[in-house]
Amino acid sequence: MINRKLTDYSQDGAETFETVMNKSKITPLTTGNTSNSAPTGKSGNIADDIAALEASLHIDIEAFDLELAEVSRTPSSIRAFTAPTMPKPVIKTPAKPAAAAPVTPSPAPAAPTPAAAGGASLLETLRLQAETRQREESQAQAKRTEMHAAIDQGLKRSFSYLHDLSEQLNILKPTIARDYQILENFSLSNLVWHEGFSDYRSQSQSAKAMIEQVSLSYQLKGDKPLIMMRDGLNIERTRNMLFDFGLSFSCEEFKNERRVVDKAEFTIRNELNISARWLADYDRGEVVLETRNLDRLGTVRFNVPPERITQSLLDAFGHMLLGQPNNFRELLRRG
Repeated sequence: MINRKLTDYSQDGAETFETVMNKSKITPLTTGNTSNSAPTGKSGNIADDIAALEASLHIDIEAFDLELAEVSRTPSSIRAFTAPTMPKPVIKTPAKPAAAAPVTPSPAPAAPTPAAAGGASLLETLRLQAETRQREESQAQAKRTEMHAAIDQGLKRSFSYLHDLSEQLNILKPTIARDYQILENFSLSNLVWHEGFSDYRSQSQSAKAMIEQVSLSYQLKGDKPLIMMRDGLNIERTRNMLFDFGLSFSCEEFKNERRVVDKAEFTIRNELNISARWLADYDRGEVVLETRNLDRLGTVRFNVPPERITQSLLDAFGHMLLGQPNNFRELLRRG
């Protein structure tokens, strides 16, 4: 009933209480004889009905005024979605505070790189990296140049020393105080310096003509040849060994009645060819000394740092060449 009245009042908003009362007047009932009629006993009931109707209208009007006030205070967006219901008092309940979410400490920001800290652009960062690379390459090149110069100077020093040494020994022709053992009971001994010479070889001009090899070659000789007999399998073993040492020899074979070689006589010349080569290894930054039959029969290699090619080391090498006491190996092992 209230919803219908709301619609009616919104359309007839100009109606007053008197207008309603006029529409609700009721004509009293009369009998057939109107002149002598008197009010019936029902007149009190009619007054009561009018009073009840009037009270009902007052209640409806008050309810209508309250509803209009609520509607005027409600935003239009809410009114649009509010279903037509009986008016109810609006009770605003304060919202419960939401449970506080656990606060997770944020990770500490990473330390900015020098470029980021300075706010450098990409080009500036690349420029700094390129400068660093060029500086490192320049330092490495300077180090290589210094190392190559040390090798070159060490080899020049070696050649100068060995050249003078060979010239002096070519005049003096000293006896070498060393026996070169071939087998347990066979050695070359009492050998005398016969002749020697030194030489060097350098790189191409495009490589700044740095020295890459210094060599010393000389020959020792004795008076009498060395003779030894070998049999069976030892014949071929001895032959190969003498070839490996670079010795000059001759071999006479003896056959048995089955015409099988069972003995051989080796005649070894009492002379010995010796060489020492100082080789530059520019990639590894060192000098390699390769000797053949120098202080023993066979080939021996030494790694020589260029800074250790000093007068003391070269003198020790000269003493070793002559078969004299020396500390050549000790000088190479020292740090």
